[in-house]
Amino acid sequence: MSAEQRRRGRAPAASPRARWFAVLLALALITVALIAARELTVHYLRPEGWQPWLGRAVGVFRAPDPRWVGAAGAAAVALGLAFLLAAVTPRRRAHRALAGTRSAVWVRRVDVARYTTATAKRFPGVVSASSLAKNDSVTVTAEMLNPDDAARERLRQEITDAVRPVFGEAFRVRIVLRDTVEDDAMLPPAGGAA
Repeated sequence: MSAEQRRRGRAPAASPRARWFAVLLALALITVALIAARELTVHYLRPEGWQPWLGRAVGVFRAPDPRWVGAAGAAAVALGLAFLLAAVTPRRRAHRALAGTRSAVWVRRVDVARYTTATAKRFPGVVSASSLAKNDSVTVTAEMLNPDDAARERLRQEITDAVRPVFGEAFRVRIVLRDTVEDDAMLPPAGGAA
């Protein structure tokens, strides 16, 4: 491991898939505990009007139907395999390291999209902009009022110049420009009435 890797540490990752299995299992166990507490209350304290819920269930398990035993065993094996698969599945990479920083600075894809959208909106003539970021690329869609080819190229160069030093030279930038023509419907009504 190089000194750079030790300084940066491990990359943050998304939540493990086993997390949701653990949450569901915890809720199921809490439900079982509440039912057991109720059954103990009914058995030892004998509140008036309360009947045990699990009385018939014990009789069913004493003489189980062989078909149900096989189905329950298959379901238990499938559930166990699902837990095992969720536990060993690698976590998805959720962050990207900033280039040119000496410390470990990580950003999410939404942060990359926000940064490129803000960069595009600062450009003169851009009416609106939006971005879609992926792990190693970003697509910026911008609308400009009557752009010419020179303005298009300047916008493309400004976004590329702003993004590459921050996210690295290998980071790909795609620009989609749409022409926006001023329309009378877009203008506010005369006289200031809204």
